[in-house]
Amino acid sequence: MVVAAPAGYGKSTLMARWHVQLVERGVSCAWLSLYEADDDQARFMRYLVATLQKADSRIGQTIVGHLSGDFTAGAKPLLEVLAGDLETVQRRIVLFLDDLQFVKEPDVLEIVDWLVNYAPRTVQYVIGSREEPRLRLSGLRVRRQLGALGNRQM
Repeated sequence: MVVAAPAGYGKSTLMARWHVQLVERGVSCAWLSLYEADDDQARFMRYLVATLQKADSRIGQTIVGHLSGDFTAGAKPLLEVLAGDLETVQRRIVLFLDDLQFVKEPDVLEIVDWLVNYAPRTVQYVIGSREEPRLRLSGLRVRRQLGALGNRQM
């Protein structure tokens, strides 16, 4: 789900309500609020894994030791291991990414894009942004795995 609207339209509030409702129903959720300083590949991966571990502590155990490095080989090998960890979780996890508009760095956007397109189907996303995310979402729309709320749909 993508929630896209200008500042002050209540995106974070709406997402927080959904988060509370899902948690009350027993759905595992992970929430990551993004800031301008998070537009760094290594920092983003550390925060992402820590956030997902709140939903299930088994997630990311095999890559935690590699998150302090400089990612000279890129994030893809770590993402593939992370996807494997996510695959072992047999229940739904909803990952909330709030304020994605702060992510501009192509390497960081590539991480989000990879997760959205290649992580197991048990992982669902709620993405809040002041602008349409620069992600490849068309495949998700075709497979009916993506809904959207935003100023164009209101």
